[in-house]
Amino acid sequence: MTELLVSGTTGDKNAAAIALGMIKNPRCTEELVEVLEDKVPRVRASAAWALGEIGAKKAVDSLVKLLILFHHLKYIVIAVSLDLTGDSCLPLVCS
Repeated sequence: MTELLVSGTTGDKNAAAIALGMIKNPRCTEELVEVLEDKVPRVRASAAWALGEIGAKKAVDSLVKLLILFHHLKYIVIAVSLDLTGDSCLPLVCS
């Protein structure tokens, strides 16, 4: 199943992550952490959920990095969107 997780189609990766989370197998932690870098948000979310279900303490740093990355990305997108509307918030953000 871990082979599908790292090299399958998007659907395969998503299904494999969910299945691994359901069976709570800690031996697949490394592969699930690898999938946190997948380009497809649904696959990353399923891998994060699975790591939580497993209780994978080894994944905490990777999960925190993912949270920080996408937390900041959200605000960058909002700031750029505001700037495109003509209401630049960059001086507020940078101060």
